[in-house]
Amino acid sequence: QPPIKTLLIGLAYLGAALRNKGYEVKIMDCVRTPENQMTDQEIKTEIDKFNPEVVGISCMFTTYKDDAYRIAKLAKTFERLVVFGGAHASTFPEEVLDDPYIDGVVIGEAENWEPANKDIYQAPLEKDLDKFPFPAWDLLKEDMQTIKRMGLKNKFIMRHPAIHLI
Repeated sequence: QPPIKTLLIGLAYLGAALRNKGYEVKIMDCVRTPENQMTDQEIKTEIDKFNPEVVGISCMFTTYKDDAYRIAKLAKTFERLVVFGGAHASTFPEEVLDDPYIDGVVIGEAENWEPANKDIYQAPLEKDLDKFPFPAWDLLKEDMQTIKRMGLKNKFIMRHPAIHLI
């Protein structure tokens, strides 16, 4: 389990960029707290309710890849495009694509990725960060409330934490 609850700032940046392109976005954090993770049925229910065209899965740590692959399998039951991102996918893109439930991998920053892209998408390095919109903080309301409720003194923000869906 992840050692701490974090804000998913990388997904908030991606959410803002996708919104600017006209997509409806939802971030579903499968790790509510380190002790309270979503069940498979809860994940399937949320995917079914939101009914996305694409399910993106961020896996920051290879240690958690099995959970991420399990979520990909759950998402694929809805016959959706399933795309992986995060450090694990960026480091091992071929391994990730070997999974039969994963359609694509984003290496690097995903703000310029388009949902039509399948297989491996290598994001160009963007030096002008002002081109990116500010994070869509409203997509993280539940996470911010959880962090406040937990009263964490060692709060921090990560670009891409363990296993999350967008």
